[in-house]
Amino acid sequence: MKGKLVSGSKNPLAKQIRNAVGASDNETVEIDSRPQNRDPRLPKVASPPSTLDEWATLRLKTVVELKALGLGLWDESRLMLFPFEWYDAIPTGFEVVTINGRSVTFEPGVTSNDRGFGCLAYGIIAKED
Repeated sequence: MKGKLVSGSKNPLAKQIRNAVGASDNETVEIDSRPQNRDPRLPKVASPPSTLDEWATLRLKTVVELKALGLGLWDESRLMLFPFEWYDAIPTGFEVVTINGRSVTFEPGVTSNDRGFGCLAYGIIAKED
């Protein structure tokens, strides 16, 4: 869910929220139910691979190894989501797996750069431990 908070004079809950965050009735307050930024308690994001061979080698790493590079575990399928910071470095044509389980070919400027919790909505399947 994403949107702008209505005026407190129009809605009592909006007034309570505005009071809680210290916003006046005429200030714009945007609401986004999904944090965009990475949890600061997670490992720092490593520099992305620089060659196509290094990108391919990511598929040979385990969940633990990929987490240490800053990738985020999506679910029990071992889908590891790329850090948002890696978007501009992902090679054109690199096959990624989306959170919906589809394989897609990465195209800069076409493939979404939307993020949640500091990660893109796609990545690679980690090797089994």
